[in-house]
Amino acid sequence: MNFHIKGLQNTFLAVVGIWTFTFSNLNGFNSDIIRGVELFNTAYDIWSDTKLKKTDTYFYTLKNRYPQKYEPLYWLTVVNFYLVTYYLFGLEKDYNKKDAEQYLNRAIAYVKKAIDLNPRDAESYALLGTMLGIGITFKP
Repeated sequence: MNFHIKGLQNTFLAVVGIWTFTFSNLNGFNSDIIRGVELFNTAYDIWSDTKLKKTDTYFYTLKNRYPQKYEPLYWLTVVNFYLVTYYLFGLEKDYNKKDAEQYLNRAIAYVKKAIDLNPRDAESYALLGTMLGIGITFKP
């Protein structure tokens, strides 16, 4: 019986060790991105322009911290796309065409930079196409 418990203890310690190693590798860039995605999900869930703007600021910081990574630019694109949606297609009280156009232009600039860094990311091309389509709204 004692041998069985010792074996379980060793198995448990091995699993904890693997788990700790796996999550310790999330320090730095990956954990920063995960935190940003969590901020975005919260902003999206409560549909708050204030929270979306805070998420924008967070990813902007990551863009500067990791200039060779495309993910912060991709997420800046997503956040700005949802700010466009908030101001252009949201509630009537929130309608603001000027702000929507500003965020659309920012989103397009970010996604083009993301594509430069990772030209194989089809999602970025899809976002670019969608945003260029929305841009027609601003051209008479």
